[in-house]
Amino acid sequence: MIQIKRINDKYLVFKVEDIRFLRQEHLIGGTLIGTLPQIPQQNVFCGLPLQLFKEEVIFLMKNGIAEVVDDSASHVTALTSQTPEDIENYEKQRHTAQQLQIKEYTEGMLERRRQALEKKGMSGKIDKEVVVATDNAISYVTDATTTNETLEGYNMFSKENVLSDLLEHVTSAQYYIFNFLHSRGYFLSPGLRFGGNFLAYPGDSVRYHSHYIAIGKEYEEKFPIKSVIVGGGRLGTNVKKCLVLGGENDEGGDSVYCIEWSGFG
Repeated sequence: MIQIKRINDKYLVFKVEDIRFLRQEHLIGGTLIGTLPQIPQQNVFCGLPLQLFKEEVIFLMKNGIAEVVDDSASHVTALTSQTPEDIENYEKQRHTAQQLQIKEYTEGMLERRRQALEKKGMSGKIDKEVVVATDNAISYVTDATTTNETLEGYNMFSKENVLSDLLEHVTSAQYYIFNFLHSRGYFLSPGLRFGGNFLAYPGDSVRYHSHYIAIGKEYEEKFPIKSVIVGGGRLGTNVKKCLVLGGENDEGGDSVYCIEWSGFG
């Protein structure tokens, strides 16, 4: 079962394997919010961790795919229980890992140079001293011993408490429209920048543009036609998307409408 770390009311996934599993098997994309160590002074391309929005967490919890753990409390427990021997062992492990990375980096560079010389018809022994690998050359590699996966004794939140807390911030209509589109094979991402609850993609959001701006509404809910239908419909048409309004009707069925703005004359 996948562990979702709750930190300051944010739900995060740190393992690459878990992120790949969620994306490929359950159409859960989330949003990468971490800084890339190699190019830290930009925020166009982001890295780990992956932040899940609340509807995704509800879906994963309801279907028994993931569990939520108290990451903050586990860090406090681990830090307060550290001894000088633990710190010394950590430094030794970190140094060993760095030396291994330097060795792999050097061997890889030598192999690439050997292949380049062979292509030019040159052969002979390559002096390893011509390859200089320093700590700076591999500083971007994250030491596995520094991640929170080494912490023990995670406190698990109960499924009922997590769902109760999440449903206080997510309306039933929002989750309904999320589940309606997700169950039909759509990837979803936050749709705030287009005035909706979600953006719906026909496939992986890395490969496709979104087709729909989705807004969840209760069946008897009143809302301003001018801003929601007219404004949303015109905006959606201008950005080549359709506006989807929907919710669950009184009989428990689907009541979903797709609105596209058309000009006259």
